[in-house]
Amino acid sequence: MNDQVTTPSTNNGSSRFWQPVDQLTLADQPPLSNDDTAETASILKTVVAAFMPELSPGQVEDAIQIALANTFKQKKLATWVTFDHVLGHEDDPASEVSFGEMFHGATMTLADIASLLMTTFADKLITTQHVFVSTNPDLLIALGHQLTSAQKLLGIVDGSQLDTFRQIELNAIADQANCQIFDSSSPTTACVELTSHENLQVVDVDELLSLMPVVAALRQLLVDAPTNQPLDLAIDADHLELAVAAGYANTLNSAGTQFGHINVSTLAQTPFARLIAGESVRLPQATQHLLNALMHQLLPDATPSIEFDAGQLQRLMTAQDFCTFEVVFKGQAKQTIKQFQMATNYTIGVTTAVAATPLLLANKKSDHKQLVIAPLDAYLTPEFVLESITGRDDGKRDFESIQILRQIINAKPPRAMTRLKSIELAPIPPLDLDEIHTWLN
Repeated sequence: MNDQVTTPSTNNGSSRFWQPVDQLTLADQPPLSNDDTAETASILKTVVAAFMPELSPGQVEDAIQIALANTFKQKKLATWVTFDHVLGHEDDPASEVSFGEMFHGATMTLADIASLLMTTFADKLITTQHVFVSTNPDLLIALGHQLTSAQKLLGIVDGSQLDTFRQIELNAIADQANCQIFDSSSPTTACVELTSHENLQVVDVDELLSLMPVVAALRQLLVDAPTNQPLDLAIDADHLELAVAAGYANTLNSAGTQFGHINVSTLAQTPFARLIAGESVRLPQATQHLLNALMHQLLPDATPSIEFDAGQLQRLMTAQDFCTFEVVFKGQAKQTIKQFQMATNYTIGVTTAVAATPLLLANKKSDHKQLVIAPLDAYLTPEFVLESITGRDDGKRDFESIQILRQIINAKPPRAMTRLKSIELAPIPPLDLDEIHTWLN
């Protein structure tokens, strides 16, 4: 989808911001180590310079400072969470696992990092006005909170796939004059029909501008690592950009701690699970780009594929023994949530549990430090977490289940979640191309 869009013309080569990740190259960089500064701005500048050395350092620094001022203050892109042994659970393998918590803002997801530079860089380093369009609900919500007055945002989503919280968040940003959100059973097809509009830019998690902050977040974890030994990284298949970013973070931290192995897990019955099983599956284009990018990192001579198939996935799994892919069942994920709650008093959501489950099922100590990336806040899936901990479904949903979960785990929901409770849930209007064309013009 993204490579079908006409990229806005620029006077500084910054059209590469929208380049799909399977076409990226890194500029030669001096080796960086854990002795380098761990300041967020410094890490981001290093990453941007590595991917886009043609940009003026002064321009990049100014844009990064503006982006961080809007979002971060003194917060890090990612932080380590480690545990002391809980009495009675000293031998539980869960206490040996660490988590890498990604920064959470308005969406409480990884999109808050992926979108970090997007609106500011487009405003400061690209000379044309932008209309962002996306089919990714999390990215839409994040961008909706970051738009400048000269930018517009168009979202086309499949409303049948939205949970209550994301629908409320989309309702909130749709109230802005420079945002429009529509419902369509075929969002990607609708986007293609709009790409003739000047200055319209389709955005997703498979582009350079969204990948660079994720690379920086993982390098933050490498810099802050409590060990010099390689790390075993565990992620879920819904966030494959983390796997691609890990390879680049390794390159940028070549003199320091490295990710030695990545385990990618997915729930059973998903399209990715069927791909692992050897079936023929049509994956979203962003996922295709990310898998091709991972293939390029591990097998530089491999030819990118329009349709990434099961055979290529097998090649990827055997390349340098860097990646493995596993399927997790819902019951196993529930047990993982309960196990971490009991052994460490740490609450994880569905996505993080899917990533962590294979580490617990291995039932043996790893020679390496094990790091599970937590890309979503646990409060985004309260019913699943609540049922996992209590062992029963009490019929409570959404904000009611949040209230009960809060009492059980004794932890406040994020401020962003509290804000959502005051917003009325409304249906997302059906796709209206005539209305969109009028709004764009």
